Amino acid sequence: MYLRETHQKRADGSVVTHLQLAESTWNPQKKRSEVRIVYNCGRAEDPQTAERLRKLARSILQKCAPHEIVAQDPQWRLLDTWPFGALYVFEAVWKRLGIPDVIADARATAARTAEFARRR
Repeated sequence: MYLRETHQKRADGSVVTHLQLAESTWNPQKKRSEVRIVYNCGRAEDPQTAERLRKLARSILQKCAPHEIVAQDPQWRLLDTWPFGALYVFEAVWKRLGIPDVIADARATAARTAEFARRR
């Protein structure tokens, strides 16, 4: 089973995206795989759809923990996220927003000598 996105183009040119819980099944007569829709979740941009999917994910994770899923397949490996703590996330967001450049510009225009950003 997997979560499938379908896109529907409207007459006005807008595109509506729906989420569906689907599975691939084998059709022996046609000798090919076919998609079977198990459940229509709703529109992708609908907050209620996202909440329903979160509830579904929580209930699935109560029955099988992620480390158990990874342990069953040798192609998967579990990475410990400890080295990527809050400081690294904050630093990545800090850089992506361009805050060091803004501080450098402000420092260049002001007559200040103190460092505002951490040195590398």
